Amino acid sequence: MAKLYPEMVQCIVASGTAIELTESISRVSLQNIGYSSWSEFLMSDSTKGLTTFFSIASQKPPYLPEFAAKDFLKSEFFGNRKERDELLKAWVINDNDVGPYNYSQKVYLLWGENDKIFKKQVAENIKRQLGEQANLEFIKDAGHLVHSDQASEYNQRLKNILASVNKLDFFLILMLSRFMSKMFTRCMVLFFTAVQFPILFMKK
Repeated sequence: MAKLYPEMVQCIVASGTAIELTESISRVSLQNIGYSSWSEFLMSDSTKGLTTFFSIASQKPPYLPEFAAKDFLKSEFFGNRKERDELLKAWVINDNDVGPYNYSQKVYLLWGENDKIFKKQVAENIKRQLGEQANLEFIKDAGHLVHSDQASEYNQRLKNILASVNKLDFFLILMLSRFMSKMFTRCMVLFFTAVQFPILFMKK
């Protein structure tokens, strides 16, 4: 959207995500976490796998009782596995198909310093490829789910970005900040999946 409609997008804020998930980034990232595919990692069929997923993704993984994990695995969240597996495979692109990162907007990279999936080197490579319009900041004591691991710190930095880019009224920024804080703390799982992996929210 930022490329197709630059007049509609003032800036980009990205956290724990590759702009283009190439085969090389995918291969190294999966090796880092000990999985052979994104489907295996993201669509676990066991409570142990679900617990492992959160322990990898978060510096502060949520406590998930066995009964809750079992119910979660039975939910629609894990339905349509075949279709989602196909989309996850299509998510990864050939290294040779990646074009230059020509974004006219300022790009802010807010990264968990201890991200186990897309490590610091990935963020640094993205910044290098984006060039001068990119700004990279690491947040301490945070993993891949930086926006939930360190919600207050992440929220403050995001608020600063909004204030500098849009010059919004302070009251509006404050209200947005409070709303986002509630989203991060109360709906961590849903927020993470909706932002990072919307593919998992396909309807039957």
